[in-house]
Amino acid sequence: MDARLNVYGLLGLQEGDAHVIRNAGGVVTADEIPPPQALGLRLWVNGELRQNGTTADMLFGVNHLVWYISQFLVLRPGDIVNTGTPAGVALGRAGGGYLRPGDTMRLEIDGLGAQLQSLGAA
Repeated sequence: MDARLNVYGLLGLQEGDAHVIRNAGGVVTADEIPPPQALGLRLWVNGELRQNGTTADMLFGVNHLVWYISQFLVLRPGDIVNTGTPAGVALGRAGGGYLRPGDTMRLEIDGLGAQLQSLGAA
């Protein structure tokens, strides 16, 4: 069986598949979202937009990443593949901008919804 049909999450999206993906807002079927290489990605920290990109900017496409990873391990429903992040990380910002306890982050992915998280002290 093709591993791409068993992965749930951003990398599990296949046009026309009946598979579902899990997210903070509930369950979304693959036919309810745009193609996986056309999803907008945005991150705000304390209301300031810090990252604004799309999956079209990824160095390797979704299908390639799933194919490559499946050469080394079996992908199962619920697996998450970390693909990195769009431009705008703290390391490249003047003055840093690293996260601190109390900061609030909002992440949006087109078609999947949004997630809000507050940072606590370690």
